[in-house]
Amino acid sequence: MGDVYEVAGQLVKSVYYCNVPTIVQHMEDRMLPRHTSPSYFVRGNRADVTQLLKTTPATKLTFSVIGVQPGIRRSAINAHLSDLMAFCISYARQGGAAKAYWLVNEPEN
Repeated sequence: MGDVYEVAGQLVKSVYYCNVPTIVQHMEDRMLPRHTSPSYFVRGNRADVTQLLKTTPATKLTFSVIGVQPGIRRSAINAHLSDLMAFCISYARQGGAAKAYWLVNEPEN
């Protein structure tokens, strides 16, 4: 269950980036050549994304924060983990994410 705590921490930290100036600065920083493996765009470019983010009215932007935990089945989530996951969703929504949820492994029927 340690993985759930790690992902929960990442989900909470992600709320910091639910802000246009912050996410733009982060993208620019991640693309600098000082990183061992700088980030890059597969399609489009930084300038276009930056312009789009900065010129779109805040009422038209939606940030989503998703905790992905494929290693755990819904049936294995006890009350403690459920509370932790619910806290993360609540924290993300209060911090600026319009959508926040967890994806877990669903058993096949």
